[in-house]
Amino acid sequence: MSKPVALVDATDLLPQDQRDFLVQAALDGLYRIVWSETILQETACAIHRRLRERDGVSQRPKTEHMLDLLTKALTRVGAGAGANEDGIRARIRGLGDDPAAWGTTDPDDRHVIAAALDAGADSLVTSDGHFDVAFCQQNFALRVLKADDFL
Repeated sequence: MSKPVALVDATDLLPQDQRDFLVQAALDGLYRIVWSETILQETACAIHRRLRERDGVSQRPKTEHMLDLLTKALTRVGAGAGANEDGIRARIRGLGDDPAAWGTTDPDDRHVIAAALDAGADSLVTSDGHFDVAFCQQNFALRVLKADDFL
């Protein structure tokens, strides 16, 4: 039986304990994690924003260090990002601008579905409530799950 392949959204890479657990589960071989550069950049921006709000000053070096550690860990468990940015853009052009065609109510989430499809994921791990679980399963054979349900 092959391992599940899951794209983990930025919303689920943001909380440190959850991020560590999801990456460790992939390192332990429980599933194959895939991602996109855009998702990693969203994660880095959110981490930076949280650190700046917490500390009152920019924490760019700390954010860059955390992103570097995350990228190295992800690279250890996969042979690259899994989702190709050109492939993601092509899928977005193909399905168009209507978020409903993507199974989401947020047009900014199109790249997440496109990345999951481009990387061959069978699951999307996200706590973002904008995704239509039934639509994604029926139209893309993509299970949309919260991290607790996935693991």
